[in-house]
Parts: sequence; structure tokens; C-alpha cells
Amino acid sequence: MRSTFAFAITIGLISASAVAGPAIAEDLPMGRFPQTISMAEIPDTTVDIAVALDASATSMLPVEFTVTGSCTMLPLLGGSQIVATASGTCHVAASQPGDDRWLPAPVVEQDFQFLGGSAGVRISNEGPDTYLAAQGLPLTVSILVAPDELNGRAPTGTVTGQLQGLPGGPVCAGCDPVTATIGADGRVVITVPGAFTSTMTAGAYSMSISYSGDMAFAGGHLVLPSIQIVPPGDTYGGTDPMLVSVGDSYISGEGGRWAGNAFAFDEAWRTDSNPNTYFDQGGYQESIVGCHRSASAEINIEQAGAQVLSVNLACSGAETATSATGPNFKPGLDFYQDERQGWRGQATELYRLASANPGRIKMVVMSIGGNDFNFGNIVKVCVQNFILWKRKCSRLPEIQALFEAPNVERQLTSIVGAIDNINDAMTEAGYSPDQWTLVQQSYPSPVPGEASRIRYPETLQRVTAGGCGMYNDDLAYANNTMLATINRTVARAGQVSGLPNVKFLDLSDAYVGNRLCEKGVDLVGARNDVERWTDHDAVLGSEWVAAIRVLSMAHDGHPYWVQESLHPSYWGQLANQVCVKLAWNDGNVRGGKCVRGDGAHEAAPGTNRTYPTMALVPAG
Repeated sequence: MRSTFAFAITIGLISASAVAGPAIAEDLPMGRFPQTISMAEIPDTTVDIAVALDASATSMLPVEFTVTGSCTMLPLLGGSQIVATASGTCHVAASQPGDDRWLPAPVVEQDFQFLGGSAGVRISNEGPDTYLAAQGLPLTVSILVAPDELNGRAPTGTVTGQLQGLPGGPVCAGCDPVTATIGADGRVVITVPGAFTSTMTAGAYSMSISYSGDMAFAGGHLVLPSIQIVPPGDTYGGTDPMLVSVGDSYISGEGGRWAGNAFAFDEAWRTDSNPNTYFDQGGYQESIVGCHRSASAEINIEQAGAQVLSVNLACSGAETATSATGPNFKPGLDFYQDERQGWRGQATELYRLASANPGRIKMVVMSIGGNDFNFGNIVKVCVQNFILWKRKCSRLPEIQALFEAPNVERQLTSIVGAIDNINDAMTEAGYSPDQWTLVQQSYPSPVPGEASRIRYPETLQRVTAGGCGMYNDDLAYANNTMLATINRTVARAGQVSGLPNVKFLDLSDAYVGNRLCEKGVDLVGARNDVERWTDHDAVLGSEWVAAIRVLSMAHDGHPYWVQESLHPSYWGQLANQVCVKLAWNDGNVRGGKCVRGDGAHEAAPGTNRTYPTMALVPAG
């Protein structure tokens, strides 16, 4: 058996006698000197060995390191060590940026292998990339201890896991080691009890896992870099099933304040369904500023008569990954966590909700991908070019490239990753695939793509009256290329994920007949068929998509937000509610294509809500 060893050479200054740098004389020309880095060769080693780094610069300035691959670097007092995260290649890069006397040194790189070798075992992660636990709930980590060679023997004994704080993160006070026994198949489940997590500060941690070895196998080591402890989620009373929405503005409820379009500022009252509709926190403010989770958002299907508890985690402007750099926090479908700000990704929030309400979430509805394709900004360019009579946006190479194969494949990967995150959140909360269904929905066509179906000619009247200022060719491109490509990519992502509990809800034609600027419907106003959104025929005679606002008018007494542009209006969201209710199907969740039906349902007693008739047909 090979004995354990470590490469331990201190990083930093080396003696002047060992430096082969240039001689320094008073008559040298002004300027910076070149420098080089020498780095000792790192031989292949076993996964249980920590490797200390050995490199020096001829300038005697400290050398900086980065590592990638099956390894991670742990900062230690007086130096750094590399430890394995799995067996495989570890890539090390040494650099020295220089200073006012020395030029940057050429980067020195090398690869080495972390092997089982004579250590005898490979330790690997069997669970998600990110492990989650709410404070007070157990944290379970799954790993596999396997022999390097299939020689008929299997490792036995125990594995110890210990949570550790990360640099800059919370201190892991009271994080005692936890021991678990290796199963006959080599699998180990390390369970950190809720009594431990209840004393931990919410934040990010790592876990160091050590195998003690047995008579046939030497020990091994693994570091899991991503463990998240989060505050417990809200608990809802009762036992009724729950529905949850995650994603972007098309599902959060953006645009839900307006029941049709009056467009003129002094007639906004005609379509204003509820000035407080975006206040999802106690009816007086937004839980996350700018998410615009409206009261009429599609997940709230109890408004359509179904007694189903719903929670809206979606956010207007969200992409697959969280954005915490702009003026407003935009939680993506990931495990982002910043407890100092109280900011968390939607997957993290879904875990909190699911773990606090075990077994009750039966359907998660997702809308994501449009912002990753930059759909909203493209529309802005199209409208600006139309107003200024500039080039059609569908002819711009930079826009065309967004819907060609390289970018499509990148966005497909991002959407598949978002689906995996949602699945991991539910799995970490204790849900099996047969307990819940993920419903992926596509994006509805907001404006007709055929010039013959637009109410206004190809003039500025489309801007001043209709709020749909785009060239005919650009409207066709938006429907036939942009929207079609996004929706195909969303559908493919569900298939590529390979999850057995995914359904697809196709909304692409749900608004046909009531789209923005479409013939057959009109603005709401004193001279039109629909004078106010409370009229009996308002749902069928109004547009279901909010007009495109060129300038921000959410100030100086004007209530409109630019971000509401081209999103489902109040009526469009009620149509979506019916589609979601049809997909929910009293708990027997199904997919399909949701389309306009004939007429509308009568308003619920004591309300002005009149739901359009919709139908869910097999997807073609």
C-alpha cells in the first residue's frame, strides 16, 4: 500500500541567491524589467492527497494561482493547497501581474491527474451540484465510494463529513463531524441533523468528506464546494394541493394592471383594473421591486373557480441566471443566495417553499427563455427603427445571429440547466417525480404577423394610435422566426432534460383574435365599442396584449411602465388562467395547445371578471 504524502513548499519569497533575475545598476535605462515564473512539476497523485503549490517569480513578487478541473483550491495560512473534487485532470495556472518595476510574467500552466491509484478508492458526488437545507431541517449528502479496480472487493467502513465555512462567508460554529457507514453498493448518505442546521447562519458552506479506509483500501478525500443553508420557507395551513409559477414577466403578471388599451394618458382610467395589482406583499408593496407579480397572474386560478392554493415566484425581467447587478434584483431559475440582502434565486425559493410544505406542491409552471434571447430589447430596436424610418430590424445581422444555431444551442443549454435546477430544488425538498409535474409553457404571439390582419397601415399611426409601431416585415419576422425559434427551443429543452414528469403547454396561438392591433378588436374609449373595461363585452372586444410604450410614463401622474409593453394584459392573463386550469385538470396534469374558444364565461358573482372561453387541444 502506498503511503500518504503531500507536496509542501511555501509560496512567496525565495532567497536572493536563488533568483536569476537581471542585475540592477544605476545606469540601466528607465522602464520595467521582464520576469519569469518557475513552477515545480506536480506528479499525478491520488484523490486523498492534498497538493501544496510550489512556484516562484524571478522578480521575487508573490505568484498567483488558479485551478480548474477535478479540483479546488483551499486558501490556508501561509499558502494554498489543491484538493480533489473528483478523480480526473486538474489544470493549474501560475501568474504574476507585475508592478511599476516588473512586467507581467508569462503564465505558466500544467496539468496533473488525481487518481485512485494505490489509494484504492474513488469518492464521487452522487447528488446535485448544489445541496440545500433549510435551517432546522436535515441536510443529506449522497456520495459513492468505489474501488479503483474491479477486483471483486468493495470498500467497507465509515465516511465522515464535516461542514466548513468559506472565505468571506459565515463561520461554521458547531459544525461537528457526522459519520455514516458505506453500504454494500458503495453508496453513503451523510445526514447532518436539523439540530445542527438550526444553529447555522444562513449562507454558503463546503463539506469535507473523508474515508477512513479498511484492511484492503486506503483512505480517500473529497470536497463538496456548494452547500447552502437557507431560512425556512413559509408554511401554508391546510392540506390542499399547491401550484407554483416560476420564470419571467410572461408568467409573473407583467401588464396585468391594464384590461385592454386606452393608450391616451387621460383615459388610462378606462382600462385600469387595479392600481395596486403589483403589490404582492400584503397589498401595499412589492416583495421584490419590479417583479410585477400581479393579482391576475395566470397561476392564481382560484379566481377562475378552482380551489387551488397558488404561489407566484416569477419575476419580470428574469433570465435563467440571476442578475444582481442592475437597478433591480432579478432572481433567475438558479440557486443564487445573498442573505445579507435577502436575495435568493427562484430555485432556492422553490426549495424553501417545497420543504416547508412537504408533498403539497403538485404542479410547477415555468416560463423562461425569452429574456435570454433578448426578445424585449430586439422589439425596442424594431420600434425605434420604425419611428425613425431606419433599416428594418429583421435585416440586422446582429439580430439575425441571435436566432441562428450557435446562440440557439447556448440558450438551449441554459434552459435545460434551469429545468434541472427546478428539479433539484424539488428533489432536495424530498419530492419524487411521481409527486409533482413541471409544466413548461411557450410564449403567445402578441401581434399578428400578417399585414392583412393589422388594423393600421404601415405608418406612424401604428405608434400614435395602436402601440404596435413595427414594419410589416419585422412583425412577420417576430412571429415566424423570433417567437417560433424561442418556442421550439423551450420545447426541446423539456425533451433534452429527460425528466419523466415534464408537460408542455403551448400558448403560441392563445391570443389569436385579440392580439395587439389585430382587426376585430379595438382600443377602449368613449368612441369605441368598449367604453370601459367593466363593460359586459370588454373581454371579447378588447386587446389581450399591452401596447408598446416608447417612453417611460410611470411618473408625473402617468401610470404606464415601459416594461409592461407587449405583455399579456389583464384579459390575456385571465385567458392564461383558463389554460393553466385546463392543464391542471383537477390534479391529473396534462399538456397540449391552448386556443381561443367561443364566447366567454359569465362573471363571477360580485366581480367584473369575465373569463374567455379557452380549449386545450392536442399539440400538433
